[in-house]
Amino acid sequence: MAALYLHVPFCAKVCPYCGFATTPLPSGKTSERLVRRWLRGLELDAESAAEGPLGEVPWGKTAFSTFYFGGGTPSILDGESLGEAVRLLRSSFRLEPAEATIEANPESLDAEKCRLWRELGFTRLSLGVQSLDDAVLRAAGRNHDRAGALRALETALGSGLSVTADLMFALPGQGAESFLSSLRELLGTGVPHVSFYGLGIEEKTPFAQRAARGEIGIDEDLYAECYARGAELCARSGLERYELSNFAKPGFESRHNSAYWRGDPYLGLGPGAHGYDGANLRYANHRFLSRWADGLERGEPARELDPLGPRERLEERLWLGLRLAEGADLAELRAFDADGAFFSGLDARLEPWLKRGAVRRDGDRLRLRDSGWLLLDEIAAALLP
Repeated sequence: MAALYLHVPFCAKVCPYCGFATTPLPSGKTSERLVRRWLRGLELDAESAAEGPLGEVPWGKTAFSTFYFGGGTPSILDGESLGEAVRLLRSSFRLEPAEATIEANPESLDAEKCRLWRELGFTRLSLGVQSLDDAVLRAAGRNHDRAGALRALETALGSGLSVTADLMFALPGQGAESFLSSLRELLGTGVPHVSFYGLGIEEKTPFAQRAARGEIGIDEDLYAECYARGAELCARSGLERYELSNFAKPGFESRHNSAYWRGDPYLGLGPGAHGYDGANLRYANHRFLSRWADGLERGEPARELDPLGPRERLEERLWLGLRLAEGADLAELRAFDADGAFFSGLDARLEPWLKRGAVRRDGDRLRLRDSGWLLLDEIAAALLP
């Protein structure tokens, strides 16, 4: 399985907590120029990946079983620009998707766009709700309100697309009950997939500046309460936790994101996009639209390469495996433990976590238990020699 990710860097405005590669998209001719530049860069990025070596995967000959338009806000694009982006990908790659996802914000979603997305081959819609509390949405700098989010969700659920919705918790001024109320209402719509994430303070964002002044911060007790009670609510609604932050009814799990967690190869196109050849190389495109596009025009793609040795691959597979309900596969990890350092003494390093009930071992599988999900990073670090 191989996956394709396309980064659409445009937003109506950049949220104060967001650290992703985004560019505010103004109205008028400036907007048109930015989108045309992005499309030209995409064309060159796709040609470069299809024709030249980038890791060990012949991307131009590879069948992609999923693709994902993320951002940014892909739903901000007009139909002509979005259609051109899809056509560019189809002209360079073998797209045979069992799943094709587009991200959307409530204020830029309507029935006509949903119809167009289906015509272009999208099968799944990821809706950035974040909260159903107007005060929290204002504090988070979102462009929509509670009523707009619910209208968009109703439209999405009636569109024929499979729908997932995102929420956030531990936002400024947001207590546990605000988050849980939003989650209850969201689950009550029958949405088959939900993701929720705690606020992180990203560098060089307005929220980072506020945190440096002591105005906001992360309350770890609140964080833990929201996560644990949120997971319980999802379970009672029939949405199973299949990954740390993702909950789905059976059969509605994200195939594309699962490719990341399971170590499958994925190609990333667009400014700020990341990719992985499934073996020895990760890479990241330059996050700024101008630098990314200029490099491609010169035939010198602006990307950072990150070669992986056996030790790095073992660490990744352990950490990513533990994120999944299916757990980390010790048989897989043995292939990367050439000197035996990981498995030597593993039982002793594992024993304290087994006694605490944070981890369980089923044969060659290590799985987090309820008390272990919020200790993922600590557990993974402790298991390494």
